[in-house]
Amino acid sequence: MSPGPPDRNSGSNPPTITASVAGVFAGFGILAAIGLGWTLARSTAGRPPFQIAMGPGGSVTLSAGSAEPPTLTVAARDISFDRKTLNVAGPGPVNFVVTNSGAIEHDFTIDSPKVAIAPRPGQRSAGAVMFAKPGTYAFYCSLPGHR
Repeated sequence: MSPGPPDRNSGSNPPTITASVAGVFAGFGILAAIGLGWTLARSTAGRPPFQIAMGPGGSVTLSAGSAEPPTLTVAARDISFDRKTLNVAGPGPVNFVVTNSGAIEHDFTIDSPKVAIAPRPGQRSAGAVMFAKPGTYAFYCSLPGHR
């Protein structure tokens, strides 16, 4: 009679898990616990798990970060701005600091969401806006003939 498959109920051949497989499972478990702990801690503190942070060239990108909203600095010169576009990768607040380095009046206007910041010539003004969705937002100077 030939030997058949081992009897699973006999206990002679229990399933084995190698140390490397156990290490992989432990690593995933630790990462999951840290991620859930991070999310729970920030949500109980009244903060979303992620905040928006300013990227190079005036783009706004989503990242894990500080409790403070990012600040975008824009300079208005005579009939121009120092940047062309405002790209927002995620929802949330953004603070704006607008400097009028020109010799005439300028403002910084976004139609939706509504924001208008109007520093006097040689001055700086600040404001904040809450972005509801990602996208590219148009901004301009709303003074007649400046758009």
